[in-house]
Amino acid sequence: MIEEKRKLRRQWQNLRCPIMKTRLNALAAKISDALVTVADESWHSAIERAGDDWSGMHRLCRQLSGKPSPIRPLMASDGTPRYRAEDRAEIFADYLETQFTPNPTSDVQFVETIERHLKNYFESPIVPREDPVVFSPGQKKRSANDYRALSAVFEENIKLLFSS
Repeated sequence: MIEEKRKLRRQWQNLRCPIMKTRLNALAAKISDALVTVADESWHSAIERAGDDWSGMHRLCRQLSGKPSPIRPLMASDGTPRYRAEDRAEIFADYLETQFTPNPTSDVQFVETIERHLKNYFESPIVPREDPVVFSPGQKKRSANDYRALSAVFEENIKLLFSS
C-alpha cells in the first residue's frame, strides 16, 4: 500500500490532477487506519504477553514508564556499597592500580641479570651495519638519463618482438 501511495503521489506531483489527489488522500487515510490497527494489535499482544501474573504486569509497567534503570553500587574494599560518583571513581582507580601492578618476583638474581643486560644494550652506541648509500645530484641526473635511454631501448625491443 505504501509503495502504491508513493507512486500515486509522484504521478499527482507531475500531473496535478484533482482525481488523483482524491485517490491519494483516500489511500493515505486507509494507510493511517491500517497503522492505527497495527498499533492496537501490538498493544493488545503486549498485554497478553504480560499475562495475569504480577511479575509480567510489573515488567510491562516498568517498560512503559521509561524510568532509568537504578544505579548499581560498587563495593569498596571494606565490603560496603558506594553510590556516589567520587567513591565509585576511587574504587575503579584502586582496581586499575592493582590490575597494572607488576607481579612480585622470587628470583632476584634473574631480574638483576636482565636489568644489567638491558642497561648495557641501551648504553651501547648503534653501529651501522653497512655504509649508507649517498647520491650526489650529478649521479642522480646521470642515473635518470641512463634510465630514460634504457627504457627507450627496451620499448624498441618489445616492438620488434611483437611485430614479427
